[in-house]
Amino acid sequence: MISSSTGTSRLFFFLAAICFCGCNKPSQAKEVPSPGKSVSTGRDTLYERCTVSACSVFAVDRTGKEKFLLDGSQSTFVQHLKGSLYKVRISCGNPCSGTTYMELASGRKTGPFTDVVAEDPEHFLVAYMLKKGIGFDCMLPCKAKAAEFNLPLSPVAAPILALDTAFFESGRLVVHYSTGRNFDPAVDTLEIPGELGGEGNK
Repeated sequence: MISSSTGTSRLFFFLAAICFCGCNKPSQAKEVPSPGKSVSTGRDTLYERCTVSACSVFAVDRTGKEKFLLDGSQSTFVQHLKGSLYKVRISCGNPCSGTTYMELASGRKTGPFTDVVAEDPEHFLVAYMLKKGIGFDCMLPCKAKAAEFNLPLSPVAAPILALDTAFFESGRLVVHYSTGRNFDPAVDTLEIPGELGGEGNK
């Protein structure tokens, strides 16, 4: 049988050992690129430099010149789309995200777009969720105005949760979603306004 004083002493030394291993080490923000979070095209490289609470996105060209692009959270996703066109998606919760599109060659960018559901990089188009349906816009600054389409989404779920799938096809957006209080399946094909998309509107 262990006496209470002996047990207390052992507990004290156990806690002291833990503190020696961890408590005496100051918390430091490590300014290092996140492993696996860099994208290179041979011409440019995009990568994140992170602290313990957030990440910033930088670009480095072939000469080694570094350029700051934007600040993000620790849940940041960088993807090369085509040419010098990239997207950076930043999580703002579940389900919630903001996506920014940028062209490194020209320095142009748009966004952030909330809850992107479909992309067409060939025509510089992006579709994203709205409270009552779907919105369309250009991935890069363009002359055309953004378009909106209302959908009878289920009223008992967040809009993004009422959407099943969405994809661009032959100048249209095909949307599979749930409608009504019983989440009945529905499909709509939305015509993309002709003035949106295409390099002529960049």
